[in-house]
Amino acid sequence: MALDLLKGIEEKGLLEVASRTRQHLSNIMRHAVHQELIDTNPAANLGGVTTPPVRRHYPALPLERLPELLERIGAYHQGRELTRHAVLLMLHVFIRSSELRFARWSEIDFTNRVWTIPATREPIIGVRYSGRGAKMRMPHIVPLSEQSIAILKQIKDITGNNELIFPGAVPYCL
Repeated sequence: MALDLLKGIEEKGLLEVASRTRQHLSNIMRHAVHQELIDTNPAANLGGVTTPPVRRHYPALPLERLPELLERIGAYHQGRELTRHAVLLMLHVFIRSSELRFARWSEIDFTNRVWTIPATREPIIGVRYSGRGAKMRMPHIVPLSEQSIAILKQIKDITGNNELIFPGAVPYCL
């Protein structure tokens, strides 16, 4: 029965979905065994019954093309100005996109030039993952260069006194 389900998903070309479905089935059945609802895990031997999804490895930008990237970012004016600033800041601080998207001004210490990403954040109502903080659920301290501080000050001029550094086009309820 589970094999038919997985094969049906695979036949539709949804290899990643088939792989995750197999993992979920195995986890559910393992839980049922631990809860003594069933004796054995019928999904334990489903590994390898579907074609594994094709993994794409995206190449890094060669260092010699960095000036071109910076030039293109500087010339980007089709979208929101905050988008351009966000991309520039990411190049300086190397943090996760969710850490940046849901960053608060209260996390930035301009005097000591550090950004303290908390272990967790107060979630924004109706916004998935907005309560995530640092990846390891421990405060993460990010040193801020002069360039990062300059970018943050430009962002502050745009966003004003909003609690979020990047408030988005639609205001959130905090």
